[in-house]
Amino acid sequence: MCTCMKRVQSLHQIREEVAKLVNELRDVSSSDECNVNLSEMLNSTSNNIVCKCALGRKYTRDGYSRVKELARNVMVQLVAFTVGDYFHLLGWVDYLTGKIQEYKATFHALDALFDQTIAEHLTEKMECDHLKNKDFVDILLQHQQSDMLNLELTKNDLKALLLDMFVGGTDTGAVVLEWAISELARNPTIMKKVQEEVRKIDIPAKTRVYVNAWAIQRDPTFWESPEEFMPERFENSEIDFKGQHSHFIPFGFGRRGYPGMNFGVTFVEYILATLLYRFDWKLPESDRLKQDIDMTEMKMALQSTPQPSSSKPTASFSFLCFFISVVFVVFKLSRRTKRNSPPSPPKIPVIGNLHQLGTLPHRSFQALSRKHGPLMLLQLGQVPTLVVSSADVAGEILKAHDLALLNRPKSAAGGVFLYGYKDVAFAPYGEEWRQKRKVCALELVSMKSVRSLHFIRVEEVAEMVGAIREACASQTASVNLSELLIALSNNIMSRCILGQKYDTPDGRSSFGEIGRTLLSQFTAFCVGDFFPCLGWVDVLTGQISKFKATFRLLDGFFDQVIAEHKEKMKKRDGILSEKKDFVDILFQLHEAGLLGFQLSQDVLKAFVMTLKEKEIEAGASDTSSTVLEWTMAELMRNPNTMEKAQEEVRRVVGDKAEVDEDDLKQMSYLNCVLKESLRLHPPAPLLIPRETTSDVKLRGYDIPAKTRVMFNAWAIQRDPELWDKPDEFLPDRFKNSHLDFKGQDFEFIPFGSGRRGCPGISFGMTVVGYALANLLYWFDWKLPKTDAAEQGIDMNETYGLTVSKMVPLLLQPTPFSLASGSKP
Repeated sequence: MCTCMKRVQSLHQIREEVAKLVNELRDVSSSDECNVNLSEMLNSTSNNIVCKCALGRKYTRDGYSRVKELARNVMVQLVAFTVGDYFHLLGWVDYLTGKIQEYKATFHALDALFDQTIAEHLTEKMECDHLKNKDFVDILLQHQQSDMLNLELTKNDLKALLLDMFVGGTDTGAVVLEWAISELARNPTIMKKVQEEVRKIDIPAKTRVYVNAWAIQRDPTFWESPEEFMPERFENSEIDFKGQHSHFIPFGFGRRGYPGMNFGVTFVEYILATLLYRFDWKLPESDRLKQDIDMTEMKMALQSTPQPSSSKPTASFSFLCFFISVVFVVFKLSRRTKRNSPPSPPKIPVIGNLHQLGTLPHRSFQALSRKHGPLMLLQLGQVPTLVVSSADVAGEILKAHDLALLNRPKSAAGGVFLYGYKDVAFAPYGEEWRQKRKVCALELVSMKSVRSLHFIRVEEVAEMVGAIREACASQTASVNLSELLIALSNNIMSRCILGQKYDTPDGRSSFGEIGRTLLSQFTAFCVGDFFPCLGWVDVLTGQISKFKATFRLLDGFFDQVIAEHKEKMKKRDGILSEKKDFVDILFQLHEAGLLGFQLSQDVLKAFVMTLKEKEIEAGASDTSSTVLEWTMAELMRNPNTMEKAQEEVRRVVGDKAEVDEDDLKQMSYLNCVLKESLRLHPPAPLLIPRETTSDVKLRGYDIPAKTRVMFNAWAIQRDPELWDKPDEFLPDRFKNSHLDFKGQDFEFIPFGSGRRGCPGISFGMTVVGYALANLLYWFDWKLPKTDAAEQGIDMNETYGLTVSKMVPLLLQPTPFSLASGSKP
């Protein structure tokens, strides 16, 4: 019924799994190390076939491991030594030794697997009555429901039959194959005989076929003295070269035979007849040629003798290859000389300047620019990359050529995570991108939106302050300020975008972990990002699979969030509450027809992804916590500056005992502190890369299209020609200064500039300013008394989507007393 020949031959799952096995073996055989663990591969293939045929699916990764473990346990335990099998009166010993408990545990796990499988099949049958591809469970259920059997097939009967197939087939096929291959390997003659039998049967599509006419026409089976030149053999013979005689086919045969045969043979016969008629021929008098004519062949398009009589070779295949190579190099060099490229460091073949990236590219690029100038062309693998390290060059590009630099380069991670680049940060330039950015700037992160979400910032900052107060209960307690700041900014952004927070106070919830995994994977090294033709390497190494696994988790979470918003709107008959998050606003604009683009589910999720994980092109969340972390670290290293900033904050707040966002307008020195922190520690030191859409002429240099462009904001903001004592933390430099970070002053561009500049600056900096003011108002800070702290604050960087401190900032807070104006 389930395993008859007709049924077995109809199971396409067998062909699919065998094809997969063959492909895996081909991949391995193409590598240098071509040894394979055939036992393991056969076991995996056999198990997958049995699972798909019997249960309707194969279990991958964790699921596969669980099923495989169950099958192995059952097989081992079925033949395990049990005392009660031989001494019936001593069966209780097996309970004491735990044997029976082990059997029951395995049984319950396998029973649950079969229950789940049967339930899934019943559900599928309800949804679709006519299943095209039926497995054994489908067949058994069909017979159970149609009363075609002469017995009652209960659920336990079903599971018992499945157990027989599952356990009996799981390893049996693999074991038989393993022994068969082992014996064939030990008997190469039999192996060859079997291979000849198998291979003569089927020739797959796309197989290249060569007909060796040379060998056929020298086959002693057909020709007498086949190696001798004997024209007489064709006298009075019907054999001709027109393709009708399969043993004489110099011009091919059939529909693909040579159509110009008559033309060619005619002029060959005419020339040969003329040469023989007009002249007598002999070999020249030379010692070499007395040895007879050299009949050695040379392979070219046609076979010819390598040495015409009395002459040197007229052509050589190796010389031809060399000549083509020289022409190619000259052509490339001539093209290069025509193009006036910017200065470039020496490159290594294949990888170019990739080895010079270092772990902190912004610092590596600054060192290279000191040698090669502020406009420098690097070859990162196959990707030409222009690095800009001066304010005047950046200004010229962003003013005169901004339109030619509005695209973002694509990446392996972006292709997986950004829903086909339907987001705002990395979407290609065009009308749709302009409409999306307009919605972001005017509706989501405008000053009106910033004010409307004031209550979220107040509540989350108050929660952080409360957590720090609790830590102050111990005189020696220190707090991980880095961790608290990350949780604060994530919670603020989650509530603003999604309507509620999904992170725990320590930032270690499952969603927080997914977000952090995404951020690390988004900046992970991918071969395809630097060698586009080798993108398949990232698939083989499992990098793309990891990206897709993270994407599926995050995509499922976003689906859940959007469904919750739709449900809330449905309950309110489409009327939104006054406290609207960004998803609510997008729905409202969509309903009103005010969006200049189609708000599909993927577009909405791409928006959420951009706002949540890309921080509105580095405008909030991870960026906010990074800026706060660096600012507090610099203030701790500069106690005079800390004291001055705290004095201003506490003076402005006064007797209110509460920091209000309106107070920030009066805190000019605090604003200077934040500017100086952004100057020394821009969150994204190289900004987000751009890509030229067309050829650009820049300062006499030719910049081709598809060149990646990086602005080294970190180097520009530490340029000694622009800044006095550029590596020191000196907030006073911004006193009475017109310099601002909104993109108009090119010596200070921590958030970029131009059309691709960050639209969420006001939103992000409001969070930063309000949080910093509260930290300085409510607490005095000092380093904890530890060996590490005594050496000062570790200011080493770690590179990611943003550049943050490598070592978390651990500080010891002391509550500020309003009554005494100092510590209690």
